[in-house]
Amino acid sequence: MINNPSAIDDIADAEQIRVLFYASNRMVHAPLNKIIDLIKNDVQRDLLSALAEYKEATDKRIETMQKLIDELQSLSQSQKQIDLRNETQCRSPITRTGLNCLQQQKKKSKKVF
Repeated sequence: MINNPSAIDDIADAEQIRVLFYASNRMVHAPLNKIIDLIKNDVQRDLLSALAEYKEATDKRIETMQKLIDELQSLSQSQKQIDLRNETQCRSPITRTGLNCLQQQKKKSKKVF
């Protein structure tokens, strides 16, 4: 080990690198690699926390979307059943109901979505 290194590169043992801090009218020194480890752990904890919150919010959105999809599918199924029922009623011999069905179908075909 060099007694008076002129650069950090001259120090062979990374454990020997220390950092000097001044806080609250006091001087404190600590090993650089330990400080880096503390900062790394702190950043990892913050990132994991943010990721967990993001995942939770995303899961809630997915759950909400799935409920909406299920609701739309059930409404679509109900509408298909109603349309099928109306179609079978309209196939009956031309009666007052049959004429009404034909008029309703013409109105529906004129609507533009």
